[in-house]
Amino acid sequence: MPDVELLVDTLYKYQQKHEDSVEVERKRMEAEENEENENNPDGNPNPTADPRRTSNEATINANGDGQASHEEEEVDENKLRLDAELLTPALREFHKEREERDLTKEYMN
Repeated sequence: MPDVELLVDTLYKYQQKHEDSVEVERKRMEAEENEENENNPDGNPNPTADPRRTSNEATINANGDGQASHEEEEVDENKLRLDAELLTPALREFHKEREERDLTKEYMN
């Protein structure tokens, strides 16, 4: 059972670490974009281009009245949302932490 708890903790930590790195990258890109816009005042920035929104992202419900769909509004913060391509590195991290935990237990006894 301790392995399961460690696995869950590791996956959630890895997810948080990934989300933090994505957020830092997004902020860096926004800062670069703002800097470019300040350096080029004649340029016509596209105000409708939002780097956080992709073209396949559904934001309008079926009625087309501009309200976000009910499914997108409810995001369970407790649910693990780790992408499939991040699962392998997260599992490697788990094995590393488990090995370190076992070595620590061995040294303590």
